[in-house]
Amino acid sequence: MKSVKKQLAIDMKDAMEKGNKKKASVLKKLRALIKNKEIQKRKELSDKEVKKILYEKVDEQIKDINNKKHGNNKEFSGEVKTEIKVLAEYFPDFSQKYDTEKIQRS
Repeated sequence: MKSVKKQLAIDMKDAMEKGNKKKASVLKKLRALIKNKEIQKRKELSDKEVKKILYEKVDEQIKDINNKKHGNNKEFSGEVKTEIKVLAEYFPDFSQKYDTEKIQRS
């Protein structure tokens, strides 16, 4: 089984090759976030720690949308929804906690 970090790298490369700029951008940001956390902690993160970071990011983005933190900025909220959709791919149980279809329509 591949580590989450390796899977992120593979998925980012795949998105770039397929010309999916939005997904590639989201994955680049996530990998940078993970790398920054590793630098802060001065150690390589475990899969469990990486998943926790990703999950917290999803939770943060959903709260931002639900709180309408960014007002009517449709461009920004579209970016957030794209991030949520990409992050959701790494959590099979994601749809049980959050209704991704509802988020995408909001």
